[in-house]
Amino acid sequence: MSNSGIYVRFLYIVNMNKKLLLTLLLLPVTMLVFPQLVQNVVVSQEGKCIVITYDLSENASVSVSGTGYHPVYEASVDRFPMRSISGDVGKRVRAGKGKRIVWDVLKDYGGEFIFNDVEFMVTARPAMKTFILAEGAYSLAPQWGAGIFVGQVGQWGWYVKARSNFQFKALQKTQYEAKEGGIVRNEMEVFYNEDLGRWVNYYDVQPFYSGKRQTTEIIADAGTLVRLGCPLYLYAGVGYGIRQVQWGTTDGQWIKYSPGSFSGFSGDIGLMGCIKGFTISAGVNTINFKYMEIEAGIGWMF
Repeated sequence: MSNSGIYVRFLYIVNMNKKLLLTLLLLPVTMLVFPQLVQNVVVSQEGKCIVITYDLSENASVSVSGTGYHPVYEASVDRFPMRSISGDVGKRVRAGKGKRIVWDVLKDYGGEFIFNDVEFMVTARPAMKTFILAEGAYSLAPQWGAGIFVGQVGQWGWYVKARSNFQFKALQKTQYEAKEGGIVRNEMEVFYNEDLGRWVNYYDVQPFYSGKRQTTEIIADAGTLVRLGCPLYLYAGVGYGIRQVQWGTTDGQWIKYSPGSFSGFSGDIGLMGCIKGFTISAGVNTINFKYMEIEAGIGWMF
């Protein structure tokens, strides 16, 4: 959900001869959405101002609004601007109890504010926080990778991540590519293949492999996060990934192993949790939906 708020309702507010009369009908009546960041909202009159006090469970952007029925147009509910407000309201309000919002009604409306059945709503959205995680990944290929996962999140957020196995030799171009089982298709001049009974321009060769292998992996993704409820977030993103595998031969050559090599679309999805700043993540990543890794991270949110 996108925010947290509480309605507080009043029967009648009227400005008469510069004196403010406020009659309370109902204390907090509706808890609107989850997570419940705003609690214990109380509205009272102090002199010529209306004071709204509340408790805030975590740092958040806080706003206040009001609606009511105009006595001349009872059929419709109108939102009235609240310009002259001060106190614990705005983009970043620190968590705590006894927060205060002060509204100078007479400064905004003079002697012209007349509404019935007024409702106030205090709304809070989680403040944007920055997170930095060290991330690792593993696949049954087998393959290990490590990198960084950074971003910002409130109710919604963004992230970027990059990961590699930090071995880049397999990116070098090879003369041959191997198929399943390490078989290499060697192209040559057209000749007649008696086994196939037709003219062809290639023949398959099984090289002598040394058992040495080298692999390069590079993944870079960016995406969005949404808060499911404190302290859990869902993340999903897309980017580019490459995984290239090469096999060594006994004569010192390297041959690209095509069945284990992928490049192109990269996507990941997972969950991230934060408790008192300590943050962990877990998810999966794929390259072209053919190669998959399990990824996990650990770090801090502040």
